[in-house]
Amino acid sequence: PQRLPDVIVRAATKAMAADDVSLMLPGPDGQLYIASANRLAPDLTSTVRLAIGERVAGRVAASGHPELLTGEILESHRFPGVTSFGRVHSSIVYPLKVGERLIGVLNISRLGGQPPFRKLDLERAAVLASQILLALENARLLQQMVASDRLASIGLLAAGVAHEINNPLSYVLSNLEFVVAATPEGGHREALLDALDGAGRVRTIVRDLKTFSRDEDERLVARRTRQGGRHQPS
Repeated sequence: PQRLPDVIVRAATKAMAADDVSLMLPGPDGQLYIASANRLAPDLTSTVRLAIGERVAGRVAASGHPELLTGEILESHRFPGVTSFGRVHSSIVYPLKVGERLIGVLNISRLGGQPPFRKLDLERAAVLASQILLALENARLLQQMVASDRLASIGLLAAGVAHEINNPLSYVLSNLEFVVAATPEGGHREALLDALDGAGRVRTIVRDLKTFSRDEDERLVARRTRQGGRHQPS
């Protein structure tokens, strides 16, 4: 999944006979960032942030409609106030959406000297975009499965730790209760009561660990049952 944006950019560059391709994805803050680009320096790609509705890519992300641009962007009535990068001869800006959920924006450009993109190229970009969406969604599901398995492993570890602590803890608690009952009032008894209280807190932590491990096991079983159900023949 980490290498997927670079693979997408290389494939789009070849499939569309493009000079410049970039893939923008929404970040945690909701803004678009450049996940991969074949002509931008790494330090630039890591700093560029674009709000939804800002410039061409941001407006395409907001509208959900692809755009075919030729000539100067500033000449287009669709993007008033947006200036063109002079080296770009023509571009296709394609939104990647599943329903109303924005997955990303694909920017495909040809520089001067290349024939401009036509409507037929826009149709080709639509086919390409559908494959990119499928790849990105599969990567997202894979990451979710890895995270689920990791949580399940943590749950198993928690259950094992709780079990290992619980056995010696039961000895400590029972002996402390016995000694407290046999100790008269005084300084030693207060110290023993503090120790008993501390051991009781450890027991509460162990109980919480067991609950956590059971909850994770139940969630994992339920998730795998749902995933298995989706693949059953109708």
